[in-house]
Amino acid sequence: MNSDGSGNTNLTSVSDGYCSWPSYSYDGTKIVYIKGESPSAPGTEQTSSNEIWTMGSDGSSKQKIYGEGNTYNLIFQRAWNSSDKILFMRTAIPLSPPDVWVMSPDGSGATVVLDSDSYTYGDPVWNNAGDKIAIIKGEETSQNVFILSLP
Repeated sequence: MNSDGSGNTNLTSVSDGYCSWPSYSYDGTKIVYIKGESPSAPGTEQTSSNEIWTMGSDGSSKQKIYGEGNTYNLIFQRAWNSSDKILFMRTAIPLSPPDVWVMSPDGSGATVVLDSDSYTYGDPVWNNAGDKIAIIKGEETSQNVFILSLP
């Protein structure tokens, strides 16, 4: 939309259900987003599972790419890197800290890159080169930002 609020274009509608947490592909031609109920932050209550979808930046070609069973997924800004990988967080248990995952834009190759067994992670974001992730690491008494290098 324009800065004055005119010229807005809906990319999703009521018939699409609850859609949130959009992030552009690195080249700007696609958007990845959550479809279904989504918590506002890791560890907050969510009562039903959700799915990860993509669409063209004009709202065309909507397709589900990830929604393994009863999963609770989160996407943050800069989720799509220049190497065409999507960064997301996932848990199978409501109110449980999510693991950090990476996958291809068609949903294939979904892989855990950080396991949340010992820590709570949040707000992951790719660097410009697409080979490192900046992320918050929370412990009982502190919260810090660190960098994770990926092969």
